Amino acid sequence: MFTSSGRGIMLSLELKNDRWICFRDKKTGKILARIAWADSGSKRVVIDAPESTDVFQAPKEEKKGES
Repeated sequence: MFTSSGRGIMLSLELKNDRWICFRDKKTGKILARIAWADSGSKRVVIDAPESTDVFQAPKEEKKGES
C-alpha cells in the first residue's frame, strides 16, 4: 500500500489481485477511483468511481444512437 497526502486529502493506493488498483480516501474510507484491466495482454482499461465525491466524478458513457 502506498499513502500520499496532497491538497488536504490523504490517499491510499492499493493493488488488488494484479487486476485493479484502488485510490481510497484514508479519512473517510471511500473509494475515489478504481482502475481495472482484463489481463496482462489486454489493452482494455476501465476507470470508475464507485463512491463518487466532489473530488472525482467518473465520466458517463454514451450509448451509440442515443442523443
